[in-house]
This record gives sequence, C-alpha cells and structure tokens, in this order.
Amino acid sequence: MRAVDRAAAHFDSIDERKLTVEEWADESGPFVIYAKPLTLQESQRLYKLSKNDDLALLAFALIHKALDENGDKMFTMDDKYKLMNGVDVGVLTKIGTWIMGVDDLETAEKK
Repeated sequence: MRAVDRAAAHFDSIDERKLTVEEWADESGPFVIYAKPLTLQESQRLYKLSKNDDLALLAFALIHKALDENGDKMFTMDDKYKLMNGVDVGVLTKIGTWIMGVDDLETAEKK
C-alpha cells in the first residue's frame, strides 16, 4: 500500500469526536457538539474566510464543522453575527480550538 493510501486510510478510520458544552446546557439536558476531523482543505477554507481574524476563525469553525447527534450542521452563515457578537468568547474559544484540533488559541493561530 502506498504511503498516501495509508495516510488516507488512517484519516477515514478516525471517528467523529464529541464535546459536551456545560455552559450551554438547559432544562432539556447537556449541549453536545460533534465534529469530524478537519482536512487540510477545510482548514485552508476556514483561514481564507477568516481573513487573518483569529476569533472569526473560531466562529467559522463552528459554522462549518459543528454537528448535532444526527450529523446535521448546528450553525449556518446566518449565525455568524450572533456568534461574533453575542456569545461568550471563552466558550467560543474552547469549542473552536477543540474543532480545530488544538489546545489553545495561540496554537490555532500558528496552524
């Protein structure tokens, strides 16, 4: 098997990840976000959309990658304004860096 095929097979084997966002829980229960790993092409698209704005990058990560338990997108581009202006920056940072596959914003900025 060629190296690129091994790399692609590994990526295909990675399961969807799950994050419980305690801050967004309500009377119906916890708020859970699912996400598949980012590809390089998806990362490139997010960086282009954000135009070097690190916090916008995190909002775009939610819009493009956050899924519900059925695999449906949780946010749309119509939600960008509210995500950028009406959501706790700490929670958005936590979720966005998790989606980006990094531990903190500084690491996300360097990717």
